[in-house]
Parts: sequence; C-alpha cells; structure tokens
Amino acid sequence: MSTPTETPHRRGTASHTSHEIHHTHEQYRKFLKADIEDTQRIPFDELLSIVFDFPTDTQEVPPQISAITSSSGFQDLLKTYLGHTGAEKDRYQKFNALANFTFKALWESCPSDAKPKPMAFSRHDFLKVLGSSAERKPDCVLVYEDTILKKPERIDVKNVADNGPKDAPFHWVELLTFCEFKLKASRTKSQLTLVQQQNSPCLGTSSSTSLATVSEATSASHGNESVSASQVITSAAGRKRAQDDGAEASEAPKKKRKTAKAKKVVPVILEVPPPSEVQCASYALEMMSYGGFRSHSVGVLVSSDLLELLYYDRSITVQSTPIDLCTDGGATRLVAMLYCMQHATPKQWGLVQAITPGPESFTAEETIKRRDLVRGMLLTLNNGAVLKLGDLIFLQHALIGRGTCVATAEPIEGGADWKEKKIVVKFSFTPKTRTSEGLVLANIVKKTEERQQDKWVLDHLPEVLHYESLVPTDTDVQTLLSAYFTAKSSDVYEDRILQVMVMTEQLPITELTTSEMLISAIRDVFKCYRWLYETAGIMHRDISLNNVMFRKKDGHIYGVLSDYDLVLELKNRGLGPSSKNRTGTRPYMALDLLDTPPMDHQYRHDLESLFYVLVVLTTGYKNGPLKDWCDAEAEDKSSALYDKKYVFLHRRFIPPLSTPFQKLRNMLRAFGAMFQQGYSAQDGARADEDSDGLPVPAYFDVVTLGGYVDFNKFEAILSQPIGV
Repeated sequence: MSTPTETPHRRGTASHTSHEIHHTHEQYRKFLKADIEDTQRIPFDELLSIVFDFPTDTQEVPPQISAITSSSGFQDLLKTYLGHTGAEKDRYQKFNALANFTFKALWESCPSDAKPKPMAFSRHDFLKVLGSSAERKPDCVLVYEDTILKKPERIDVKNVADNGPKDAPFHWVELLTFCEFKLKASRTKSQLTLVQQQNSPCLGTSSSTSLATVSEATSASHGNESVSASQVITSAAGRKRAQDDGAEASEAPKKKRKTAKAKKVVPVILEVPPPSEVQCASYALEMMSYGGFRSHSVGVLVSSDLLELLYYDRSITVQSTPIDLCTDGGATRLVAMLYCMQHATPKQWGLVQAITPGPESFTAEETIKRRDLVRGMLLTLNNGAVLKLGDLIFLQHALIGRGTCVATAEPIEGGADWKEKKIVVKFSFTPKTRTSEGLVLANIVKKTEERQQDKWVLDHLPEVLHYESLVPTDTDVQTLLSAYFTAKSSDVYEDRILQVMVMTEQLPITELTTSEMLISAIRDVFKCYRWLYETAGIMHRDISLNNVMFRKKDGHIYGVLSDYDLVLELKNRGLGPSSKNRTGTRPYMALDLLDTPPMDHQYRHDLESLFYVLVVLTTGYKNGPLKDWCDAEAEDKSSALYDKKYVFLHRRFIPPLSTPFQKLRNMLRAFGAMFQQGYSAQDGARADEDSDGLPVPAYFDVVTLGGYVDFNKFEAILSQPIGV
C-alpha cells in the first residue's frame, strides 16, 4: 500500500506529480503561487455574509456587537494593540487578548440555553502543527477551549494565548482557522484615509472608495513586500485558467525553434503574490489536506492595523478588502467577524457533514500519522449504509483541483454484500460540468453487457459497488459564492461536487517485481484502453503511475486501468471544455501536450504516457527519470519539463533498468525509437512548411504522428517476447 502523497498536486486536476518526490519549501511556494494567482478580492462585509451568513440588514445585526465594540474593556485592549510599535511577535499576545476578551463577552451575552461552544485564539508561532510533514507554524490559531484543556501542559486558555501550547502542539484537525501577522511600516494620514472599503452601512459608516483605491492604499502601506491588486488580483472579467478538456487548450511551454524571429523585449511586472498571501495559502493547504474532510478553509491576515478575511476552496481563493482597526467601522467589523466565528457551524468551517468522527477516530492524546488521518471516521451513504474508514491510501495535496482522497473502509451498517470484500472509498471534488466517474464506469459496464465477447474487460476495470454525489445545498458557501460571481457576470468560479465512490481494492502496479508480471499487467491495461477507445468511445486522458494498477483473482494477476475522472466521450469531442483545469498528470504527459501551440488530445498521447509509466517502473520510480521530470515541474519554468522530455525521446537513451526488469530493455528501446521517429517526422513537416510556432501542417497525420504511432504498432512491440 502506497503512502499518502506529501507534496503539491495542482498541476492538472489529476496531477500526482510528487507521489515519489519530496519537494523543498521553495518548490512548495511555486505551486502555491500558481494556486492563488487568480485570487479574487471582494468587500469584507460581503465575504462575511457569504461564508458565515452574517446579516446585511442593519435591523438584523445582533445588538451585542455594537455594545461590546463601545465597551471600555474592548476599547482599552484595542488601544493597547494599536499602540504597540515593537516586534511583530509582540503583537500576537495583544491581539489574542483582544479577540479572547471579545469571545468571552459575546458568550456571556448569549441566553443560557443558547450559548455557543467556547473558543479562543492561541499562539503557535514556535511550534509545528501536527499531522503533516510540511512543518508549518501559524502565528496564531483558533481552537475550542475544551481542545486546549485536553493537555495539562497547556495549563489554561490565557497561557496558550500568551505563550502557546508549550510542548503539546495542536493538530490540523483541531484548528478552526489561522491568523497570520505582518508588521508594516506606519502609514501616512492620507493612506489611513484611503484604506476604506465598499460596504453595507450596517456595520458602521466609513467613506466608501473604489476597489482600485483600496488596493493602491493597501499596497502603499505594505511597502515593498506587496504589489498592487491589479498585479495580483484578477478582476471579475479578467484572466482565466488555461482550458483544455474538450477544446484541449494547453498552457504548456513553447518550444524554441531555429526559425523563431527575435521579438522586442518589453519589461513586465511579475504577477507574484506577496509572501504573506503565500504563507497563508500554505496553512490553508494543510488544513484542507490534513484537517479532516473539508470543502473549504478560512483564514485571517493582519497587517499592523489592517485585517483581511481569507477564503479557500477547491476552485478559488478569495481575499476580502481590508478593514482598518483604527476606525469605528473597522473595530465593529472585527467584533462581527469574531461573532460569526463563535457561532459558525462545522459546515461553515468547511467540514463535510456526511463524514463524522467515530469512537476510534482522532483524539488530542494521539500523535496521529498521515496514514491514520481518517481512521475511525464514519461515512454515511445515501443508501443507508455506514462505512468506517481505515488507512489513508492516497491524498492529493493541493488547493485548486479535485482534492482526491482514497481510504480503505469496512461496512458497519448495511452493505451486507460488501462484508467479504476488501473495499476502498474515493472522494473527489469534481467540476459540476463533468460526468461523475461512477456514472462513466456504470455506462462502460453496460457496454460490456451488449456482447458476450466483451465480458473480459470487466477484469481490467475498477469494480464499483456504489457511487453518489454530494451536491452543495442552496445555503452552502460554495453555492452562495458561485451566485455572487455569476451576478457580477463573472465566470471565475468553477462549481464542484463531492463525488463518493465505493469500490473493491486494487493494488499499486509498483508491487509487481518481475518482468513477466509487470509486462502482463501492462498488456492488460493496453488492451483495456484500446477497447475503451474503439468500442466504448472513451478516451482516458490520464495514464499515470497511480492510475495503472492490478488485482489478484483466482490466482491470476490482471492489470487494471483506474481513475476515470478526466475521460472524454468521443461523441462530445469538440464541444468545448468541461473544466477550467488542464488534463493529465504532467510528468507522464505526452510531449505534444507540453508544447505550444495547443494540440488536441489524441489516443497516441495516452500510449506515450503508458510508455513513460513503463520507463518509470523499470528504472526505479523513486530515482529514475521521474525525479528529473518532477524536478523540472517543480522549477515552474515554462519550458523545463518539455525540454527534458524532448531530450529523453530524441536521444533514444533508456536509463539503466532495475535488476528485476533487465529483460525489458529492448522493448523500451523499440518504444522510444517509435515515438522519436514520429516526432522527428512531425518536426520535419513543420520545417517543410516553415510553420514555426504554428499548428502542424494539415497534410501531416497528427493522430498517428505520420503513421509511426498507432494501436497496431504499439501492440506489436508490447507483444514481443521479453528478453528479445
């Protein structure tokens, strides 16, 4: 059983880039910058209303908010915080004192029969949060008071607020939100005046200015660390992510060609989010990966006396316009935000309601390991069955994307037919516009029933026992956020649905340790892929190491092609993209799909990916060319991965094979030669037409690379006796 993935996977909706490779902190940042490059900024009041259902009508605002804001206790603590001019770390204690005083006052104002669960902010700047290998240390975190008191080392609430939890750090599962601080240079009086926001009048008055003005003032107050919102934040009608799917548009790097004409170099301002936003995104990433099953996470960024609310989900990052704590309106909004947090439901914190902690799941007394992250949690299905989750098999570590998670499970209620089977559950947040993987596989199974001679395919498909879609309700944050952007004629938000699929366990292809077993499974996967394309009208489009598996049945090994989230039904080809995210797992993607101009996804691209899977498996998937390709991906350079793949193919060089797979060297050489000849022919066709930077000439058969790569030629090589 493979261990959970540990590093970012935002490159494509199915990217498993770093399953084998551990990235450095700097490489992490590059992935996170890409994830948050399309961050949207909206007014603080509107984001507070969307995330926490806070009223926008003055008459509905709880009266205790203004009462607490004007109280002497609150005002004294606020002045203490605002008057501090020392080091950044010295502000943590003062902010926590202000926030925790407010929590207590709000709690005391509630009726005795409607008091919320007490919570408090704690320092955590010198301790790594438990639960992941990322070693993140948020400045402050929000937790329930009973969580604090579970460990005697923490002493009490005031102690953790002032000094942190000592030798008993919190786990990502226990955190409700995080608070990051950045100490900025003092602003001028004019800058103080400019840092206002568009808001409803229900939380106090302040002169309203345009978003551009807000962004300019914020940038000025942040000094050199920040850039203006026009450089970082995409407007409602602004930049979209690269699209592909049906349209197969690629955002891959452009190859340099000899005939390329020199272009005038125009200085540009790099669209790089400031470090504080990247740091906050890293905390959100860990919360959404290791903080339980979450659809979204929330954070707070405090820059001296400016405060911003942050929101993250699988489609978008949203940053509120800043509130100024020096103003009455800003102070009132701080209390309103804390009120919302105190009354927030688990669902508003992003916790998926179909999955609940069980008696064996996480407790603060355990030092939980990643594999144990979901153990003991209970999943209630819409057919009434209840499953207890076990080991975590796979976890996609990314903000934007499907957030795929696979875990073992066993039925404890219902599911009588499953009790004798080894089952797993797959969770993924897929775009609403895509056909669910469960339905795709159900339709494929129906296709096998049309002809008796097609029954063999079932041995090479995932065996799906149950599938369902957890569609957001009308009041869920994602629905409200989607409606907000739609009302502004913006398509920046991609609606996603949590898909749940129960299936029998398959085994990772890496467990096959002889040439005979491995090539037998690869042949099975090829046959299955060809049948899907030619008979079922399905193109898989995501052949990768994690999606090529096997099962044991009646003493035999059967190769299995898994993961049908990104399939394209050939009848729908050309209808346009079904997702904003690109298709495929980049280290395994065909050379054409990493090049520009964009090329439609062809079946021979998937055959090329299968060749790369075989190369990775036989050369040592932890230290072979995959490491080189993943390192190129992590560099985030426009042409790095393309260039490395290009050299790999055109040198016809196969790296040294692992000892068990020496017999497959000639087969791999034959595959490499086939693809190299095809790409050379394609380059020649471009050269003939002087078509540098343009699509391949119409006379050239791009489907088969000029006749060099097709199903029959691939099968002929794959069918060779090994060792020959």
